[in-house]
Amino acid sequence: MRKLKETIDKIKLDDYEREKILHRILNHEEEKKRDKKAFLPRLTTFFLAFILVTGSCYALAKVFQIDDKFKFLFGKTDEELYEYGISGSAVSKTKEFTDAKITIQQTILDEKEIYIMLEVEGKEENIYLEEAYLSSGNSFDETILNQVKNQEEIDSMEIHCSETQKYGCYSRGLAFVNEKDRKTGYAISISIDGKLKEKEEVTLRLVSTEGKNYDIPFTLYKNEIKIKENKSVQIVYEEGDLAVSVKEVRVTPLHIIVDFNYSKPIENLSEEEQASLFANVFNENGTSDTYVTYKDGATSILRLEGNNLSTMSGGIGTKEEQIKNIESVKSVTINHVTFTF
Repeated sequence: MRKLKETIDKIKLDDYEREKILHRILNHEEEKKRDKKAFLPRLTTFFLAFILVTGSCYALAKVFQIDDKFKFLFGKTDEELYEYGISGSAVSKTKEFTDAKITIQQTILDEKEIYIMLEVEGKEENIYLEEAYLSSGNSFDETILNQVKNQEEIDSMEIHCSETQKYGCYSRGLAFVNEKDRKTGYAISISIDGKLKEKEEVTLRLVSTEGKNYDIPFTLYKNEIKIKENKSVQIVYEEGDLAVSVKEVRVTPLHIIVDFNYSKPIENLSEEEQASLFANVFNENGTSDTYVTYKDGATSILRLEGNNLSTMSGGIGTKEEQIKNIESVKSVTINHVTFTF
């Protein structure tokens, strides 16, 4: 084992790529013990040995194929997404309904957002989606939704964000991606509040434009994703008896994520204090006091959002520009205080 790690360390890769290769080799060795006569594992061993000898890692080490809907949504190639450190989990869960067959194909996530790629096949006609919700458990939790009426007295649903509801409390999106032969493809994004387990049972509820519900339970797995961290503690806000400091800043290809400490309990913050935090620290109004700086000298405004004030996050640039190579990020500035990577 030690020699294997030493060999891996000699390859000129970053830590993320090196760990992924080591992880795959170790997993392969376990599989080979279960079936020593299998041809494919022997072939895989040859390929991995070739990678170690040549140092050429990309084409052979990449075993996870990113869904075309995700690539289309952000206009990125397989090569770019792999270079950025994005991976995912294959779900391949199909559920039959009287009028449709729905397949959840893949999930891609970091700690603050899930992307779910799926396909809806209408049995007699096309079926189009209007809403998507996610709850914990093997069946959909109806308590996470509230029925409300808008000004026109039309009923609609909204997320009821209790302490136990971690999905979709501050952001949900549903993108129609493609359509062919009564099959419609969607990429759904759902925000995350709270700590994810390595795997957990969840249920996705899809709502059609006709108002019909389709509930699909599946297992949600964490996936590998590249990350950079700055753990220097700095105060970014002081007003009266309230001081706010940053514990850690994390950068993933999807988000800037910031952990905060408060000098008094969050639940004791007044409305005025919260309003000041959103304006000055979380940059609700999009000023130039909170931003990302890149190695080429360019900058982009950063807005932080979330249902939990202890951990807030923001995308880099517009949604279409959100996927970034984190190696291009030089620093993150929060209310004039800079954290360098």
